[in-house]
Amino acid sequence: MRRCVGITLLSWIVIVGFDLFQNAGVFARFWLEPGSAFFPPEKMFEQIPLSYLAFLISAGMLTWLMLRLKVFGWKRGHSLA
Repeated sequence: MRRCVGITLLSWIVIVGFDLFQNAGVFARFWLEPGSAFFPPEKMFEQIPLSYLAFLISAGMLTWLMLRLKVFGWKRGHSLA
């Protein structure tokens, strides 16, 4: 159980890191444009906790699915079944 929690938290940190890379790096110039397709920064700031919670739930469900399907390892989706 402890290992599953560790894997879930590690995958969540990677997802959050990639999200920060996208929004602070790749999409940064779009935040400054007045007719942006994104929400205003104030509204986005309010939704950050909810989105990070959704990322955590997604990482947890993916970990659960991998355990349920007995998928172990990263090479070609090896399974023990």
